[in-house]
Amino acid sequence: MSHIYSIVDYYGIQNVSKCGYCKTKEGHKDHGMWLYYLTVADYQNLIDRGWRRSGDYGYKPITHDACCPLYSIRCSASDLKLSKSQKKVIKRFNRFVTHDERRKWHGKDGNSSRDNMEVCFEQPVPTNNIECAQVTISKQVIQVDSISTMQKPIQVPLKVEPSGDANQGPRHPGKKKHLRMERAKQRVMAKGKTEQEAIEILKAKKRYPKPRTLEDLLNDCEKSEKAHNFRIEIVQSSPPNDRFESTFKQEYALYLSYQVNVHKDKPEKCNENQFRRFLVNSPLEPQYVGVDNAPIQKFGSYHQQYWLDDKLIAVGVIDILPQCLSSVYFFYDPEYSDLILGTYGSMRELLLVRELHRFLPSLQYYYMGYYIHSCPKMRYKARISPSYLLCPETYSWQPVIDCIEKIEQHGYCRLNENLSIKDENDVTNYEPVLILHRHNILRYSDFKRECEKEDTTDMKEYVRSVGRKCAYSMLLFRG
Repeated sequence: MSHIYSIVDYYGIQNVSKCGYCKTKEGHKDHGMWLYYLTVADYQNLIDRGWRRSGDYGYKPITHDACCPLYSIRCSASDLKLSKSQKKVIKRFNRFVTHDERRKWHGKDGNSSRDNMEVCFEQPVPTNNIECAQVTISKQVIQVDSISTMQKPIQVPLKVEPSGDANQGPRHPGKKKHLRMERAKQRVMAKGKTEQEAIEILKAKKRYPKPRTLEDLLNDCEKSEKAHNFRIEIVQSSPPNDRFESTFKQEYALYLSYQVNVHKDKPEKCNENQFRRFLVNSPLEPQYVGVDNAPIQKFGSYHQQYWLDDKLIAVGVIDILPQCLSSVYFFYDPEYSDLILGTYGSMRELLLVRELHRFLPSLQYYYMGYYIHSCPKMRYKARISPSYLLCPETYSWQPVIDCIEKIEQHGYCRLNENLSIKDENDVTNYEPVLILHRHNILRYSDFKRECEKEDTTDMKEYVRSVGRKCAYSMLLFRG
C-alpha cells in the first residue's frame, strides 16, 4: 500500500529585521521552512508545535528571544461563551441585513482588533532557489510502498482593574426583565424549592429563557423578508477549482482595497502574484474527511466568501484540519467597516467549527494564530472564550485566564507550572528521521554516512522545532 509523505526544506533560524508588532528594529528570530508538500495530519502536528504557514512558507517564532513573545492560541468552539460585545456585533449585522440599519459602533471588538498581525512580515522565498522541477518532487516521489522496498539507502477574560469601591454593587444592575425573572425565581424558592429547581420550573413555564446560542444569533438573519440578500460560500482554494478561479478577480480587488485603505500598503506591493503567493498557494494536500453530508468533503485550504446582494464584501482564508479550523487571514470591504466584519467573521468561523464537530467529533478547535499580550490589537483573541495558550516548553495547552498574570510579569515564561510535565513529542533517537536525498528516502544514519559534511547542529535544530511525530513522518529535503 502506498504512503504519502510531506516534503519540507528547513532553512534554519531566520532573522526578522523589524518587529511587525512593536515596530522596533531589533526584530526577532524564526525557524523557517519551505513547505513543498504537506499532509493535513502533519500540519496539524506542526501547528500544535507552534508553527504557522504563509502561503508555502512555514515559520515558528523563537519565543524566548523575541521582543514581543508570541504564543499560539486556540479556542474550544464547542464550549464557546459569547461575550456581550460579540453578541452586539452579530445583532448589528443582522439588523443591517434585515432592516438596512447602520449605526456608529461603541463596543470593544472593533475591526482594528482583528488586524491579521501574525502575517505582517515579507514572505521569504527559498534561499537556495530550489524548484520542484529541479528536484523532481512529485507525487511519484512521495507515494512509495515503504522505505524497506527501496534500494538500501532508503500551529481572556483579561485582568480587569476594579473601579470605585469594590464593595459596592454593579452600577448597572441589569435590565428590567432580568430583575423580573430574579423576583420570579425568589418567589418559587420561597415555596421550599432549591435554586436549580426554581430555574427548571420557570424554564418549563417559559419565564426563564434559555441562553441563545451562537447558532441562534447567526440564524436570525435568515428571515424570509430581508432588506439584503446575504450568503456565505466555502470555496476550495488549493488546488483552485473553477468556482474559485471565477471569483479570483473579485477577491483580488477586495484584497487590494483592504490592504491599501486599512493597512496603508502601497498598491504596487499588493499585486496579483503576491496575493496568490500569500493567500492562495497552499502546500496542503486535500484529504477526504470520510463522512457523508459534512459541510465540507475534504480537509485542506479554503476561502470563506461573504456575499451581500451578489457583491463580495469579505473573505476568510482558512485551513480545515483533522482537529481544528485554522484562521490564516481575513480581509473585507472598507466600505462596511462599521459592521465590524473582522469580529463577525470570527463568529462565522467558530460556527463552522461547531457544524463540523457534529460530523467529526475530533474537530473542535478554532486556531487564531499567535497571541501577544503587549499588543492591544491582539487582546480580542483572549476575549473569545474559552481560549488556551500553547506552553513553549511542554507544548501543552493552558487556559488563557491562568497565563495572563505570568505573561504580564515575565513576558516569556513557561505556562505549564507543573515542572514534572515534559515535552512528550521531543526527540532522543535520530535514527528514524527521514531524509529525501537524490530521489531516495534515507534514514538519518544512512544519510550521514553518505554526506560526511552534514551539519548535525542544523539537523538537531530542525528535529527539535518540528517534534518527533513530524520528524519521523515528513521527508526533509537535502540536495
